[in-house]
Amino acid sequence: MSDFLGQVFGQSPRRSLGERQTMASADERFRHELDSFNQWTGLYLTARIDWDGFTEADFESGHSLHGWCQTPFDVLRALATASDGGLGKTAIQEQVREVICGRAAERTASLNSGVLTFTVNFETSGDYDFLMAYLKKAL
Repeated sequence: MSDFLGQVFGQSPRRSLGERQTMASADERFRHELDSFNQWTGLYLTARIDWDGFTEADFESGHSLHGWCQTPFDVLRALATASDGGLGKTAIQEQVREVICGRAAERTASLNSGVLTFTVNFETSGDYDFLMAYLKKAL
């Protein structure tokens, strides 16, 4: 794969065929989760997995790469459908337009200019509670 095509498709040209296949499969499941979220909540966000932080070891670990990135949808869905008179859904509509999920040495969450970025760390637990607490303060 050329460097240009790698940049266009968000894939590093150094990725093996097996890694690219895993990425394509995870991206497909992630898109399905996004579509389901958008239909369920009526919010219509965009989303993507940032593959830059994922290592060869991550691909070989057997972790469900797409599963780790489902957490933002679970939290946003809970906030959007809460029995709070629509406050959660309105806050999301006004402040979130894109979700990016990635991998980093430390779990993080940030909301800047409409972009919710959530990075996972395979060694931590409680991602849902972590992100819920963050968004309740950030929104």
